[in-house]
Amino acid sequence: MPKVSYVILNYNRRERLRAALDSVRGQEWPDKEIIVADNGSTDGSVEMLQQDYPDCRVVALGENRGIAGRNAGIRASMGKYVFCLDNDMTFLSPDVTRLAVERMEKESTIAALSLFIAEPPSKWHGHPAPEPNLDEFTPTHWWHPRPRERWQFEEFVTSHFNEAAVLFRKACLDQVGAYPEELFWACEEMDLALRLLDAGWAILYSPAARMLHNEPRGILNVQANPRHALITRNRFWIVLKRYPLPMALRYIVPRAALWGCRSIRYGYTGSYLKGLLQFVWMIPRILRGREVIAPATVRRLREIETSARGE
Repeated sequence: MPKVSYVILNYNRRERLRAALDSVRGQEWPDKEIIVADNGSTDGSVEMLQQDYPDCRVVALGENRGIAGRNAGIRASMGKYVFCLDNDMTFLSPDVTRLAVERMEKESTIAALSLFIAEPPSKWHGHPAPEPNLDEFTPTHWWHPRPRERWQFEEFVTSHFNEAAVLFRKACLDQVGAYPEELFWACEEMDLALRLLDAGWAILYSPAARMLHNEPRGILNVQANPRHALITRNRFWIVLKRYPLPMALRYIVPRAALWGCRSIRYGYTGSYLKGLLQFVWMIPRILRGREVIAPATVRRLREIETSARGE
């Protein structure tokens, strides 16, 4: 059985991290290593790891460096496969690793396995969140081109994975590189997915491997969250850097209008405009550093989207 490295990114979530580590320990897989990349936590996370989890390797960055922490954990890993996890993710069964690795072993062209993610509903308008529906993929994490209601229980080739819980083939990351650290946080998986596809690898969604996201979020309860600015800036940044210009404009222009209307409706217009202005200010820099995906990759993306619409 190949070695599996579990790389967990942590920042000031000691108790969530404890639950994640206990869940990893409960995975029925004999050859594994556990790595916690800590982004300068001040809540005693590192001390807790040293005292209660001596089997874990700690990569301490000393400060919050966002995506760079995840990359540091990946670089330290020794496994053939790398389970990248957020610190609020837990496995829904002890055999998730086995199911995921067995699927990857069947096809050597798969670079990343996108997992089934359940979560409790968000606490909108102050109401307590009900218990999670473990039989439904959470809508807040579904970014695949196929409709969730129809495809959440089916396996399919996709152009997306969620960075909060994904299984990588380490050799693929060694080839194309890890997450783009200049983004700091948000949408980094989009850039990595494009680079994997551009290198000829495949991304597969598998509903058999199931995770639980223990920190629900929704647009109505994060109005002041800086994620809105970063998502706007970073998504447009990646598209302008990687897509051919006509394709990039077709993506950016309608979404700029749509997301603006959405920000007005849900009350985070200031954060949206901040992200949009940051993107506009960075356009000359992005244009100078453009690394456009190959025409074959563009055709591949369109085939994935076309097959999704056809279903």
